[in-house]
Amino acid sequence: MIQPILLLVTILTTVQTKSSLFHPPNIQGTWQTQSQSVITGSQFFKPEIEYLIEPNQPGIAYAFDLTTMTYETAQYLVFANAQNHSCASAQLFWHHGRLKIKQHKVQVSNKKKQKQKQRKSRDEDKSRGDDGEEEAQFTIFLESIPDDSRQLVSDPCLDEGTSTYQRYKGNVKEVWSGVYKYDAYVGKWCLILYDEFGDTGRKIWMWLKSRDVEMLPRGRVTRKKKVYVDA
Repeated sequence: MIQPILLLVTILTTVQTKSSLFHPPNIQGTWQTQSQSVITGSQFFKPEIEYLIEPNQPGIAYAFDLTTMTYETAQYLVFANAQNHSCASAQLFWHHGRLKIKQHKVQVSNKKKQKQKQRKSRDEDKSRGDDGEEEAQFTIFLESIPDDSRQLVSDPCLDEGTSTYQRYKGNVKEVWSGVYKYDAYVGKWCLILYDEFGDTGRKIWMWLKSRDVEMLPRGRVTRKKKVYVDA
């Protein structure tokens, strides 16, 4: 009887190990915040003429290509001036680079809670999309291509109406906690990125525009002979 029992223990251990493997969520595609005004790719940045295109409304977009493990982001941010409400400043910025997706740290230390959450999710139809995927939590690491990002800064009360176009000299490294789930109310996949490990408390809600990746060429776009105002 000892040999069959040992075999059974080995099988159970193997099954448990396989079931605990992390499967990255399918965030492939182009994502936009609620305004749906900002989009990645050539509709936001034209590198051949070094031009950032101002969208109609503020917003954020990310594009992720899981085949090449690359990303791109386009962002149009507006900042209020507490001392003078007519002096709001704005920033357009764009960067791209490589990405990594890993298991969320909380999942590693709290597997029992996560299993209960997944079990509950299977019982709720609203937590599923058309392809049967369930809500997933993860950590995503973004690292931009060195010296290959752009920004346009506008502060009308200080710059006399002349915006400053800059190339990022410093590298952009972002670590986000992410939640990927189906939003039954909107009828689209939802991606939530939040700053769990930093001190900004920032949270970005985005919805899937398309599984097609709106992205400029994955490699460096900076031309060596071009003169820039570096940030």
